[in-house]
Amino acid sequence: MEHGEDPFAPMTFHGEDPAPADGAGDADGVDWRAAGRRMGGWLSRHTPSARRPMTALIAVSACCMLLGLTVLTVQRSAGEKRDQAYAACTTARDRWQDEASRFSRSVEGVLDPLDMDALRDADPAGAERITRLAAEPRPPASCEGTMGVKDLETAASSFDDASDSFDDRVSSLRKAVADTSASMEDTARAKARESLSEAASQARETLSRTAGVQLRVPYLRDRLSRLVDDADTMLADHEASADDMDRLASNVAHSEEWLLDSIR
Repeated sequence: MEHGEDPFAPMTFHGEDPAPADGAGDADGVDWRAAGRRMGGWLSRHTPSARRPMTALIAVSACCMLLGLTVLTVQRSAGEKRDQAYAACTTARDRWQDEASRFSRSVEGVLDPLDMDALRDADPAGAERITRLAAEPRPPASCEGTMGVKDLETAASSFDDASDSFDDRVSSLRKAVADTSASMEDTARAKARESLSEAASQARETLSRTAGVQLRVPYLRDRLSRLVDDADTMLADHEASADDMDRLASNVAHSEEWLLDSIR
């Protein structure tokens, strides 16, 4: 080799375009085609004619080896990325399964005191909303070994989003149950108030109609009169519960029957 000559310096073969400019190589910044041309030109100029075929074979073999190593490196890198994406997907899936189990336990606790059958009769829309919020979670995606990196990343993101949504679903479920329960209580209280009012009104008419009538058990008149007064007091109490009003209405109705049965 002559002093100062660079075997990899740019050169031009007869009938060929100049070597590509710097920076026109592959993703690693290396233009293997240009490098091969430079090496071939250097070997042509510095190898005796008798040895040129063997030298050319060695050069071609070396280029093939470099190309093979490059392909193997790219394949290995792609495999590592897929393995990492698969591991991330399975981790996200396992987290989703844990959160889904915790969600199911929370749903049981929220719905335990609720009478769903009564709710469906009283508030079908509210019952449907609660049923939808309390539905058993279904996996939003899957992690398969044959999936590509992008699909695995998308699946992992879907699992993460679903896991993060469970707390909001439980909060929404609690609010829906509270709102529906309050609505059912208001409805039940209104019906009980109406029943108590009708029972008290009917008892007053009976007391008025049987005034002066002899009874086998005289104190039943006083008992019914006191119950009517209790009914008036409870009807004026806007915080009275439906159970208390239903109980008093039943007592008023039974006392009225006993009074009528006591007439001689």
